[in-house]
Amino acid sequence: MPNEKKWFLARGGLITGPHSKATMEAELKTQKRHEKILFWARGLEQWLDSADWQSALAQATYKQASRETKLWSVELDGHIQRMTMDEVYSFVEKNFEDVWKIRFKPDNVEQWLDVSELPSLMNRFQVTRSNDRAGIMGQVRIEFAGLTYKARARDISEAGLGLMNLGPVPVGETMAVVVDSPNLSSVIHAHAQLVYRNAEGHAGLRFIGLTAENTSLIVEYMKRFIELKNTPRTDRSSGLERNL
Repeated sequence: MPNEKKWFLARGGLITGPHSKATMEAELKTQKRHEKILFWARGLEQWLDSADWQSALAQATYKQASRETKLWSVELDGHIQRMTMDEVYSFVEKNFEDVWKIRFKPDNVEQWLDVSELPSLMNRFQVTRSNDRAGIMGQVRIEFAGLTYKARARDISEAGLGLMNLGPVPVGETMAVVVDSPNLSSVIHAHAQLVYRNAEGHAGLRFIGLTAENTSLIVEYMKRFIELKNTPRTDRSSGLERNL
């Protein structure tokens, strides 16, 4: 393919390239456990690890397919429907209160996406994370493929969890999650799917089968967060401070 992006590979102290996507995928298959392989191409501000590289490829595939597709698959509460883009707009408008629970997949794309990965929907319906998620502190432990990864919690909602500094977990994979935050009255044990990650190390998880108890914990915290967020900050000398 004459217009295919070419990649450079950093491995074992050596930089080689430019390589095709197929060559890079072949190199990735030979990656040893704990071995660090980095990828770079023109236009990128920094090198990508294997997980971020695969995520970047998935995003590029989505952008190309979304320009060509005529039909989308849309899932909400386990029900999947096929619809045109105009029908997607109508569906989102009708189910706007559950917008963060809806998943989208254009034809020719294997990965399901949430609304945060679809700028056209975010802009059309003026969706912002700040109205639907609460900032949170704490550690998150990820159990995946027999390995344990640690990340920092960034924000949370009934639908999912935002992370920083997540290890090399591939987008689309399901994993066990433990959220230990001083903002929550109890530790959350759940399962979630990694729905996106970017080159800056930010990632998003979608909760799967969240229990009523865990949902209540999150809703309780979000109500406190929103109340305090909308409360004017008080004078420290009065002894009254905002405290989550």
